[in-house]
Amino acid sequence: MELWLGIENLVKWNKPPAKGHQAIWLWFENMNSRWCCYTGDINKNIEAAYRDGEPVARVVSGRQRYTIQFSSMTQVNVETGTHRPVMRLEVPKKKEGKQENVTEKDNEDDMQTNFEVPPEFCRFSDEQAASVVTCCTYLLSAEIDPDTLHADMRLLLSLTRNPELSKIFMKERGPHALLVLTQRSSFQGFSSLSSLLLRHVLEDGPLLEQ
Repeated sequence: MELWLGIENLVKWNKPPAKGHQAIWLWFENMNSRWCCYTGDINKNIEAAYRDGEPVARVVSGRQRYTIQFSSMTQVNVETGTHRPVMRLEVPKKKEGKQENVTEKDNEDDMQTNFEVPPEFCRFSDEQAASVVTCCTYLLSAEIDPDTLHADMRLLLSLTRNPELSKIFMKERGPHALLVLTQRSSFQGFSSLSSLLLRHVLEDGPLLEQ
């Protein structure tokens, strides 16, 4: 199976970054709903495994060991089993002489540095974002597997940080859909994601009055 996955990865992913660009890997931090990039050495190790068609990359940060699973694009803590989404972006290379000094500490936060979305990175238009929130909220009421629900809720969490999109989530009865989900739909981290989604609604005073 690993050999098959390796061949599939080579066929699909073994492409170098575009000229003048570099590949960076990011992981999603649940607490603040943001993407954080890995430090230089870890980023190089992940990219090397990705380019070689490996099914996973194994990295170490302080006392923590992780596997990056390319088939599901998730980071897994080997000891705790915690899953977090990862993604790969190609961004313009920095000009020479502007290197950041990054130090490793003995905790999970060592893997993150500040990341600013480059202007080339496409965003949803207001109309597209509203449609996505509507569709994702509808999916909460559909019978979908836990992995799909996980991805759906992460997308909603990111978009509903915008108060206008939170209103759409509320209008489409998103909080009610969350509260009636059964144990069959549960996944690791479900409670945290649900709490953060509901917090986006509760933080808007006028919306709460409705």
